[in-house]
Amino acid sequence: MWILYILYEISGILILPLAIVFYLKRISGKNSHWEERIGIYPKYIKNLSKKKTIWFHAVSIGEISTIIPIIKELQKRFSDINIILSCSSKSGREIANKQIPDIHVIFLPIDFYYIVQKSIRLIKPSLFILIEAEVWPNLLKILHNKNCHIIMLNGRISRNSFKIYKKFYIFFRKILSYIDIFVMRSQEDAQRIIKLGAEEKKVKITKSLKFDKAYFLSLSPIQHNFIKEKIIVFGSIHPGEEEPIVSICQDILNSFSDISIVIAPRYLDKTKIFSILNQRKTDYVRKSKWKNEYFKILILDVYGELTNFYRICQFAFVGGSLIPAGGQNPIEPFAFKKCVIFGKYNWDFKEEWNLLKQKNAGIQINDFNELLDKIFYLLRNPGISKKMGENGYNVIMENKGAIEESIKIIEFFLQENKEKDYQGQ
Repeated sequence: MWILYILYEISGILILPLAIVFYLKRISGKNSHWEERIGIYPKYIKNLSKKKTIWFHAVSIGEISTIIPIIKELQKRFSDINIILSCSSKSGREIANKQIPDIHVIFLPIDFYYIVQKSIRLIKPSLFILIEAEVWPNLLKILHNKNCHIIMLNGRISRNSFKIYKKFYIFFRKILSYIDIFVMRSQEDAQRIIKLGAEEKKVKITKSLKFDKAYFLSLSPIQHNFIKEKIIVFGSIHPGEEEPIVSICQDILNSFSDISIVIAPRYLDKTKIFSILNQRKTDYVRKSKWKNEYFKILILDVYGELTNFYRICQFAFVGGSLIPAGGQNPIEPFAFKKCVIFGKYNWDFKEEWNLLKQKNAGIQINDFNELLDKIFYLLRNPGISKKMGENGYNVIMENKGAIEESIKIIEFFLQENKEKDYQGQ
């Protein structure tokens, strides 16, 4: 164990200069906050009030949007706490600042011992909440040594991560011992974390927070809709899906005169959608320049807009699922009773998607040819699309509730007694 830890530290020392250069390039520019990666934070972090501090960490947009309802609920219930949210991506930070502007948002420090130690000394958290399953050895070790409670919330271990972590079982078993409770979102995730060394008595299974997120979205106020045409949304499209998706869009537009299309690339810094459309001489409008005029293809080139178009679409295809990427969140369109088409590479949402399929709420497809067939099928059978969307909304209503259980767990660990195990009281 200690040999592995020493090797981790040595590799950290060797990689640190490269990591700094990487982050400088990745998040460079005005207000890039790159210095936070090495533990240099604004003065207000050091000067936080003497209230207890809860430190959430969520990697990027998906994880951040999942925990926003929890953070808002905590703000309602507790006026005597500080909340800090760290993330790992610039896009995630932008979304957090936009949707929860009254909390402190920072970048997670590089997992180098002295940088992490300095950061924790400044923040002084009473409780650290890790969303899903980013495991940072130095961060967790130092938090534990500082008697800070640690919660893994909405825990998920992908099959690829499990294979990698399993090779370093002895190392990860020790790191996982620093965590007070693992709140996993499925039985499969719970079994994986136990096999990696988590104590079984610390592992709890709750419903997925994704359903609660969708429920709260369904309650959000309706924004003005200036679009009169029928909309199909291609959401969270990965680079490997973009070219065939453009071909499908051209086929749709050639066959249906009353359809408009919205495409949301998953990674705006990696997308090739604009060059593909330009090469094919296909007209499109960027959302950042859109003035509510008529369009045939609208590209969402800004983050945080996809939900608005899920709300008004006929149905949606959710990407990352026709290439081996595990899929993006297929639940969100159902918040607005919209049918979802989802590809076969959906292991990151396996349990949630299976619940939806069991209730005839979505359509799973194997390839891009089948995607085109199902789109034509739903356009010609709007009643079926409407019914499937309603079925999906019912699944959300049946499976929400993870937020309330999560709040109970957070309340328990805000107490000072570190010796007691959470029993669900």
